[in-house]
Amino acid sequence: MPKRKIIGSDFSDYFTEPEKARTGYEKVFTDGFVKDYPLAICHSSGKITDVLYNATVYKDETGKIQGIFAAARDVTEREWVEKALRDSEHRWSATLAIIGDAVIATDLNGNIVHESCS
Repeated sequence: MPKRKIIGSDFSDYFTEPEKARTGYEKVFTDGFVKDYPLAICHSSGKITDVLYNATVYKDETGKIQGIFAAARDVTEREWVEKALRDSEHRWSATLAIIGDAVIATDLNGNIVHESCS
């Protein structure tokens, strides 16, 4: 989006949940910062991207708040990896539950990390 269309517009309008975005924005002023605040950006194409919003206030030399520095980090890939890991752990647990014999799993150093005996 061209810079001239963004300047002067309401920050919260770019998110799927404007009230939640506004709450995060206001939290920056109350706490001085916000870290990993989950939001979803709605692109002009209609695509939705999950992000973690991070922001901090900036002040002049007298300590008066002048505004906010903010960034939104796309976490789409991270969420996909976390889901794949949860699915894999679920399959591993389900497999161990149906095995009737003893199963021992070790890490690369030979330390037992799981045991199952029927």
